[in-house]
Amino acid sequence: MPVEVLYSIGCSIAVSFIYYKTCGGEGLFETKSSSRRFVMRQVLRISLCLGLLVGTISLATAAWSQEVAATLSGTVTDPSGAVVSGATVVVRGNDTNADFRTVTTNGSGGFTVTNMPAGRYAVTVKSPGFKSYVAQDVVLNVAEKHTLDVQLNAGQVTETVEVQAENTAIQTTTAEESGTVTGDQVRELALM
Repeated sequence: MPVEVLYSIGCSIAVSFIYYKTCGGEGLFETKSSSRRFVMRQVLRISLCLGLLVGTISLATAAWSQEVAATLSGTVTDPSGAVVSGATVVVRGNDTNADFRTVTTNGSGGFTVTNMPAGRYAVTVKSPGFKSYVAQDVVLNVAEKHTLDVQLNAGQVTETVEVQAENTAIQTTTAEESGTVTGDQVRELALM
């Protein structure tokens, strides 16, 4: 069961419990007396519960909107700059030594691999009539949108052009600012 569903169920149970305790075990429309004061207390209790419910939903929505997965995208071209459609892009995790995902370039030579956990990857691009292209150490950080443009050289598929990927420090696809916090930085935080 997804974490979001479990969180929603837990919040609903908590709000129901709080309402039950504040009403002293009474139902929503049961009244002990018809006094104005009692009715005002009931309205206050209902308002409190609705406020808690709206606040919980707002916090849950904000928490779910945080993006933690990285995205790898790029364009595959030939030496003349023409796009190569139908090329196979294989992303392999260096830490796990297993293929993460295989995609094919679209009609404009583009590819996108989404929902990638942070880590180190090897990216291999193959297309008939071209040498294979391998980028050995592509580093993706949390929520990073990394661009890897590939130029395939003419040759046999059995020939390989191997490239050591460089980590670009500048975000070129969006105007977002971000940074990566290391474990050492977290441990050195002063506790109040």
